Amino acid sequence: PDNLVARCVGGAIEVRLLDLDRARLVPELSSDQRDRMLLRMARYLRRHADDLPVGVRSADVLRFLAGLGLDRAGRREELRRLRPLYVQELRRHGLTDPAIPAS
Repeated sequence: PDNLVARCVGGAIEVRLLDLDRARLVPELSSDQRDRMLLRMARYLRRHADDLPVGVRSADVLRFLAGLGLDRAGRREELRRLRPLYVQELRRHGLTDPAIPAS
């Protein structure tokens, strides 16, 4: 997709997400704003999963959350907290994630 830049670095694939849609500078995001942005990015990755050169794994998501300054326990807790919101967001847009069983 047009918002990703990928390159090979030392035998590993490095991917950068470039999405400046609706971008604006703010002093600090609220928790709700951050959640909405994370869920929007996750929905984008799910919608374009078949077009991506590599799949997004849970370990990748945890590394991404580390960039938010969360420790290991905080990353796992954030992933648990966001998971039901992610499922709800996918359903709202008519999408599913095969890695998450339907309830």
